[in-house]
Amino acid sequence: MSIDVWEPGKKKESGVEEALLERFIEAGLMIEEGVDAAFLESHGIAEESQVMKLGLDAWQAAEIVPVEDIIALIRLFTLVEAFPGWDAGSKSPVIALVGILKKRNAFTADIRKWIKKNTDNRYLPHGSAL
Repeated sequence: MSIDVWEPGKKKESGVEEALLERFIEAGLMIEEGVDAAFLESHGIAEESQVMKLGLDAWQAAEIVPVEDIIALIRLFTLVEAFPGWDAGSKSPVIALVGILKKRNAFTADIRKWIKKNTDNRYLPHGSAL
C-alpha cells in the first residue's frame, strides 16, 4: 500500500485506461462522414465524455499508438466536441494527440486544416498560446 502526499491546489489526474483507449481508436477508425449519438452508442462510448476534461497528461498511453490510430483519435475527439457535455476547450485530448504527432514529425498541414475545418474550439489544434 502506498500513500500519496496531498499538495494544496494540485489535482491528481488519472490516465485513460487501455481498454477505453482501444474503444476510442476503434470508433475513430470507423468514422466515415461524421459522428452522431447512435454512432457513440454503438461503439460503447456514449457515456465516456469525462475523458474530454482529463487534461493533457492523461493521454500518455497514446504515446505508443501507431500514427494512423492517433489520427483516428484526433478525428473522433474533434467531432464529438459538438455534442453537449463533450466540450473540452483547452483540455481537449486533440491537443495532447497533436503533441504526440509533432514529436514523431507526423503532424501535417492536412491534419491541421481538417481539425480547423471541423471544430469551433479555438484551442485546437495546438492548445493555449500562453
